[in-house]
Amino acid sequence: MKPMLKYGALALAPLVLAGLLLLVLFKFFPGLTGAPAAPAATEQAAAEHGAKPAAEGGEQGKKGYEFGAVHAIADLIINPKGSSGRRVFKISVALEYDPANAELAKEMEERTPFMRDFLITYLSGMNEDSLSDISYRETIRDSLGVAMNRFLSAGKVDRVLFQDFIRQ
Repeated sequence: MKPMLKYGALALAPLVLAGLLLLVLFKFFPGLTGAPAAPAATEQAAAEHGAKPAAEGGEQGKKGYEFGAVHAIADLIINPKGSSGRRVFKISVALEYDPANAELAKEMEERTPFMRDFLITYLSGMNEDSLSDISYRETIRDSLGVAMNRFLSAGKVDRVLFQDFIRQ
């Protein structure tokens, strides 16, 4: 019976080692999981694109309007990470903001090229599964809202809306 126990332990050793290797890889390299980046990682990426740090403080009170003005960033063409150019996404977003804030509207118009570049870079860094999985949409939406607010000083984006999300 002792030899069976010995061979059983030898058979399990590679599985245990593989599990430990995966644990270490996913802990120190979270991008390997294919999950969208956390808002903190998105903030760091936005800062690298020249965006300003997020404002300190708590959540502001309820917005004084039902539907805000929107600033559209249309027709972002994305090749997801790992697709080798074989898969393409066409994504358009609208950024909702306070319709009474004319200064913010002007600032958004001026910063559109920078926000567009960030969106393309950020979304292209995600893998196809993450972009396709509808359960990740809310996470992506939240991360993009945080990142877009880092580009703005005259106000904030209240909501990110997907106008197109097409996979080919």
